[in-house]
Amino acid sequence: MDKVKSNQKPKGRKSEKSKTVREPKTSKLSKIKKDKIDDETGVLVEAAKKIESSAKVFGKKATKVAEKVSEQTTEIAEITYDKLKKGVSDAFDVSSKTVSDMSKKAGRYIKKYEDTYEMKKLSHERNKKMQKLGEHIFALYKSKSKNIDELFTNKVSLEIINQLELLNKQIVNIGRKIKRKI
Repeated sequence: MDKVKSNQKPKGRKSEKSKTVREPKTSKLSKIKKDKIDDETGVLVEAAKKIESSAKVFGKKATKVAEKVSEQTTEIAEITYDKLKKGVSDAFDVSSKTVSDMSKKAGRYIKKYEDTYEMKKLSHERNKKMQKLGEHIFALYKSKSKNIDELFTNKVSLEIINQLELLNKQIVNIGRKIKRKI
């Protein structure tokens, strides 16, 4: 048996109203929803336009900021380069002056003590001459017994003695120069 549920409509039975074509009725709710969708579409378009215009403004401002940063970076680089260049130049000037001063001092010391060196050189030469004279006199004395006057009056001995006198005069002159400098 067919039992029909209470909330179901029996099959085969159709109402007469359904046979006629009805125009869909629009409910107030659907009309509000449609208006809301149209409004939302308008709001979305408007929001997109606002975002687009804001992005353009942001792009322009970002470009300006980038240009300023670029200019400042260039200025900082120029300032740094100038300071570095000045520092290197100053260091060169100071080192150049120091080397020049040292060179001048060395020159003065050479001038001051060259006489001393020259005196030592002459003194050494004098000592060699004295040794030569002594060896000559000793050789003469050993070979022939002569008295001392004859040993010193020999031609070679006189020549060595004259050279010794010249060396002694030069040493005295240099000693006087050194004394004047001090």
